[in-house]
Amino acid sequence: MNKKFKRAVLHVGPDKTGSTAIQFALAQCRELLLDRGIQYSVREAINDKGLYHFFLTNSRLSSIAKKSNKLDRSDKSHAQNYMLKLKSELSNTSATGLILSHEGLCHLNNQEMAGLRDFLLNYTDSVEVVMYVRDSASYATSAMSQRVKTGRRALGEGLPYIKYKTIISTLVDVFGRPNINVRAFSREAFPNGNIVMDFLDLLPLDIKDKKYITQTSLFEANVSLSHRGLLVGDRIVELLGDLVPKAGDFKKLFLSDLMGLQGEAIKLSGKEREKLQAITSKHMDFIRENFNIDVEMKSRDQAVHDGNKPVIHDEIDALARDIIKKSLPGHLLPVRKSSRIGLCAAMNTFMKRITG
Repeated sequence: MNKKFKRAVLHVGPDKTGSTAIQFALAQCRELLLDRGIQYSVREAINDKGLYHFFLTNSRLSSIAKKSNKLDRSDKSHAQNYMLKLKSELSNTSATGLILSHEGLCHLNNQEMAGLRDFLLNYTDSVEVVMYVRDSASYATSAMSQRVKTGRRALGEGLPYIKYKTIISTLVDVFGRPNINVRAFSREAFPNGNIVMDFLDLLPLDIKDKKYITQTSLFEANVSLSHRGLLVGDRIVELLGDLVPKAGDFKKLFLSDLMGLQGEAIKLSGKEREKLQAITSKHMDFIRENFNIDVEMKSRDQAVHDGNKPVIHDEIDALARDIIKKSLPGHLLPVRKSSRIGLCAAMNTFMKRITG
């Protein structure tokens, strides 16, 4: 029995590896792709988040949503509606190629991933799984920035890193090693330094189409905070404590001010670099040994900041407080530690005087 699609490309991310730029380009040029016999996602959708949520078990979906502070109780129902649309469009399209993409897909476990595979095999006998890998240090600093942008502590969950060995092993187990395409996330590795062009090279498109898509689908990159902006944002989150707004609300209140704090790029301290290398070495070794990709070259050359400098100091604290007062007027903040010390000293002096 001939199946609907000759080939399906499943782009699984992960985050901080240009997924949004790829998805934006594909969505913007959906009609051109259809004319070339390629179906991308569901009409009017930027990506396949619904696919990710549909194949997540309910318990895992709740756990992930709670951890990221983005709990949406309707996620599962949205996913079910998405799947109805996807099945309808896959059945009615004249395309012979299929692309599905979401950065969360790489985090499905074996059981969930097998469910996704079985779904795809209803429509095609050929599934190519595409995943990008990024050097650990630049991923960590980018992810730390993203945490703060969404109202979380930069290191509140530890140093951020991707468990590449675990993820890729799951993909290999479910789809088979020949169907896994691991690619380096590096400007030096991309054609003309463009990740969209790198992804388009996987598709049966001529060079004119590729150039048109990359030139007409310019996407504004998710720029990281400066090191100073990171420290101030992290201090804002700490000061607000349990009352800190989450995700989009935090961005609306504070992102503009944080992005306006210019300075050097985020850098890890020497100790942070050592710790990161210790926890990621097995993952990077796995990629190097099995896919002949070394993305740690840039990481080894990246500068470090002076770990002896205090993370919270008067300037950072004062800036954080000023931004909070501006965005949340009337919000009561904890007294500065230095102020408490000064008050205690003053009280001691006063008591000595009156007791003579």
